[in-house]
Amino acid sequence: MIFKTDNPQQLAKRMLFLAYEASGEPLGMGVFQARDGVTEENVWENCNTSGDYPGHYTPEGMVRGDYVFGRMMKIRIVFDEKGLQLSENKLQWDYQAWSTKYKSYEALAKAAEASLLRSNYVEL
Repeated sequence: MIFKTDNPQQLAKRMLFLAYEASGEPLGMGVFQARDGVTEENVWENCNTSGDYPGHYTPEGMVRGDYVFGRMMKIRIVFDEKGLQLSENKLQWDYQAWSTKYKSYEALAKAAEASLLRSNYVEL
């Protein structure tokens, strides 16, 4: 499915961070990759460079995170000027830990969109 947005990269970035936050504690050997104080920028950089698995190629217009700082995310987002191309596959909580909070990629995208709107809101 295509999720239309004016700023697909910013939305993808926020989706990754919300998924990271919802993924809970590091699992298994992920404890060796875990870090404190991880920011949205850290997650974005990790997913763009396959930081937990150096040497994996991520094409332009796609971000993916497998284990991100030790948290099992198994997430892939493809984007272009039209919006985000979101998977409609059923999520598996034991692979996509974030799916215990967000039941689909679409739900995650909607939460990210709402989060960005809240963060851009300026009280007068």
